[in-house]
Amino acid sequence: MTEALLDHKAKLRARLDTLTGSSGGDWDTRKNWFEQVYTTARGDTSEIPWAELEPKAPLVEWLKTNKGNRRTALDVGCGLGDNANALHEAGWKTSAFDVAPTAIEWAKKRFPAGIIDFRCADLFNPPEDWVGKFDLVYECFTLQAIGVEMRGDAAMPLKSLVAPGGTLIILARYF
Repeated sequence: MTEALLDHKAKLRARLDTLTGSSGGDWDTRKNWFEQVYTTARGDTSEIPWAELEPKAPLVEWLKTNKGNRRTALDVGCGLGDNANALHEAGWKTSAFDVAPTAIEWAKKRFPAGIIDFRCADLFNPPEDWVGKFDLVYECFTLQAIGVEMRGDAAMPLKSLVAPGGTLIILARYF
């Protein structure tokens, strides 16, 4: 990593740490923090620390041998939509959500064909029409981004979204 990139990341971390909810709080405070991250970026993807503008490599690898064949998939905490788009390109009928409305608007602009059902939704209170619907539920680093005290509460909503016989993938750096 170059010195300029390290400097940018340090300044970004310092800026995001000033936003309310950066170090925890209740769920509503944390959801607001995510929205602030996207709105204060003002359209600059380099201001979103987790925006890599490409799908996660482990998902891409998994999709090589797990084509969707029009089965249903859900991308949890989709951010700017790269993982959702990878699922779609691998043949999955894809839905994706994030708690930040600005993230969803951004994802729709990046992938405008309307083929992916991007929605603003809350993992702790998912849309009823999603319960038990998805053949694949993919969660990437979202659990890590919520407070430790809330992680256990996220297991049941995640599980509730998976159709009978479906698959739940949780990608984490550490837990």
